[in-house]
Amino acid sequence: MEQKKSRRVKMTKLLLKTDEATQKTIEYMKNASPDAGTVELIERFLSYVKDNPVLFRTLLLSGERASFKPEFIASTLSEIRENLPRYGDELHEKYVFIFLMEGSAHIITEWLRSDFDLPTAEIAKTIYALCDSARDLSL
Repeated sequence: MEQKKSRRVKMTKLLLKTDEATQKTIEYMKNASPDAGTVELIERFLSYVKDNPVLFRTLLLSGERASFKPEFIASTLSEIRENLPRYGDELHEKYVFIFLMEGSAHIITEWLRSDFDLPTAEIAKTIYALCDSARDLSL
């Protein structure tokens, strides 16, 4: 009984951190310059992650809430989605976007695991280049 209560408290705290991190990140991204390009927006997001490593390691590397990562990446990078090229019709675009966001999420989590072994600008350029290369898809 006590173990269930302890787990419930732990999950509640994690959910509160999740909501807080998502809201703070969205606010942070909205304060970006309206003239910022896609690479700059990605770099801004990654800088925020790097400036808050304990929070993001807890949220992105913890097995407690596996669904958090894709939800978080999709919601915080939704502004960037507007700047990405279109990939075929809406149905195909949905799947390409999911693939790009999951791939980006894995790059970011590996970067966290590797203790930010590459500069923020290089990770941002890598994510952008991979996403931009999808422009050449012929669907």
